[in-house]
Amino acid sequence: MKNKPSLNLLVPLFVAIVTVSFSCHTEKSEDEMKMAELKAEVIRVHDDAMAKMGQLSKLKSKLVSKMETMGNQDSLNHIKQTVIQITAADEAMMDWMRNFSKNFPAGFLIGEMNQATVD
Repeated sequence: MKNKPSLNLLVPLFVAIVTVSFSCHTEKSEDEMKMAELKAEVIRVHDDAMAKMGQLSKLKSKLVSKMETMGNQDSLNHIKQTVIQITAADEAMMDWMRNFSKNFPAGFLIGEMNQATVD
């Protein structure tokens, strides 16, 4: 009669193999962890900026109101340019938010971070 491996030995071996397999697939890679950290930092900066959007909007409205009563052409031109710049910045921010995941894939962010630390 041939010696068959004991069931007592096979079960723990099987459990160990399955456990190792699952643990390898559930752990995040170093790049994934860096990406998660970078994304969290980007979101923090975004949230800080968004908290100031109400104030910026109010200031823009005040500038537009000033334009209606402004007699000095140089001052009026300066205020118009400022309003144009605020509007352009707001539009750029909205574009950025709409395209966040497309513009910042994991490899791009990690490459940019590595390049920034090398430069």
